Amino acid sequence: MSSFIILAQQNTHLSVLDYAILGVYMLGMVGIGVWFSRGQENEEEFLMGGRSMHWLLVTFAAVATAFSGVSLIGAPGYAFSNDSRMLMTAPASLLALPIILLVLPFLVRLRITTVYEYLEQRFSVALRLIASALFLGTKFIYVGVVIYTPALLLSTSVGIPLLPSILLMGCIATALTMMGGMKAVMWSDAIQFVIMMLGIGVILFVLLFPDSHGLGGAAEYWKIADHAGRTRLWDFSFNLSELTTWSIIVCMAMAGLGSTFSDQVMMQRYFAAGGSKAVAKSYVMSTLVALPTVVVLYVLGILLFGFYGTGRHFIPDEIRANGDKVLPFFVSTQLPTGLKGLVIAAIVAATLSTVSSVLNSLCTATVTDFYQRFRKGHTSGRSDVALSRWLTIFWGGFGTLLACYVDRLGMIIEQTQILAGLVGGGLGGIFFLGLFTKRANSTGTIVGAIVGTMATAYVMWETKIHFMWYYVVGMGVCVIVGYLVSLILPSPAPAAQSNESDLPTKPDAIVRSQM
Repeated sequence: MSSFIILAQQNTHLSVLDYAILGVYMLGMVGIGVWFSRGQENEEEFLMGGRSMHWLLVTFAAVATAFSGVSLIGAPGYAFSNDSRMLMTAPASLLALPIILLVLPFLVRLRITTVYEYLEQRFSVALRLIASALFLGTKFIYVGVVIYTPALLLSTSVGIPLLPSILLMGCIATALTMMGGMKAVMWSDAIQFVIMMLGIGVILFVLLFPDSHGLGGAAEYWKIADHAGRTRLWDFSFNLSELTTWSIIVCMAMAGLGSTFSDQVMMQRYFAAGGSKAVAKSYVMSTLVALPTVVVLYVLGILLFGFYGTGRHFIPDEIRANGDKVLPFFVSTQLPTGLKGLVIAAIVAATLSTVSSVLNSLCTATVTDFYQRFRKGHTSGRSDVALSRWLTIFWGGFGTLLACYVDRLGMIIEQTQILAGLVGGGLGGIFFLGLFTKRANSTGTIVGAIVGTMATAYVMWETKIHFMWYYVVGMGVCVIVGYLVSLILPSPAPAAQSNESDLPTKPDAIVRSQM
């Protein structure tokens, strides 16, 4: 109890300058939404930014969207509490890069609004609706996790109670997205990218060098962490119940071929760029920026363990036992005036970027895949924009409500991996069957997705297999079952062709053989 009182006292030690930096940033994000709310004449402008966004802006937006507070807090927290094996997800993600660069421009050239429209062209309306519904369900839950993360930061660092912090984060992200649409999201992402990188740099700088008394520094912290096993990178054992290098390699390779194309949040950013060449440049550049950032985040967790392992710096047992709270606690107690506000703003920036992007994509999928398909009669462009704004409020409100219960689920980096594995594997399998096979048909793919998701759920609840295998199980079962059922139950649709090769060598071959 006494340590809790000490923590509360330390949390309130933000200066007027820190509060000013944080306040100006939050008001600035709302201001961007107000600025871009002008001229939103139609749905194409609101949801897709007119498909005219510069490739460099798309790059910044993609990186900012990928690195939410889940990454900025969760990755260091995982390394602090466990070790650094998850760091290997960064290089392992490169395995699928060549195929991604082959297929991504093909999807962009289709001029679709949601990536699930491709499934209707390739398979059927039913499969498009099923895939879009799965996306809505998973990202709705993900919004709750992402909103919770900066709220945890404000609660731990600033002293604002957790519930008001959640409401504040949810309201700001919803207002930004609701008013400004895609253009506001993209431009705010670019600003948040810069702030996020500055914040990471500040924390790293403080941990790398000794303090004013010549104590500490990276060498000492790394030695302490290494002795405690926090620098462990490899595990080539075949124990399915543990996180191993094999599980990371297989999962990231399969996720690269599945989740990259099935995630409307990221795909919508690339669709907004318009041209296929711009999209390829943007994807390569975002990869070059994202991978070193992942490495730095896990290094921060290692250094934080060494920092508090010296015994010279107080950390309550409640914080030490929950790695997700260590970075916020460090920010609140160790950074000087001004920098503290900047770093808090950086983590909030990362989260607002992701939440606004997800809300924009939830709205886009709802309008494009469901409302426009089932509506009767013609509506004006302004009425479509108004509907999109109300849907943004709807998704933002429910995501915020869900965030109030996230703290009961465990470490946030594990929550996101488990969620991605449970439903994402089947969804990724659907796109794999569509993009890389010709004999898969709608019936077989639907059966495969159902069986794959059921298999993942069984593995999750009835076995001790590590969560990193969940995506592999879901996607693998979906692809195998879906392909076999398609062979048994041939479809009259033009999905099955006589070409001998299952994997087209050119993107254009995909559309010729499947549409």
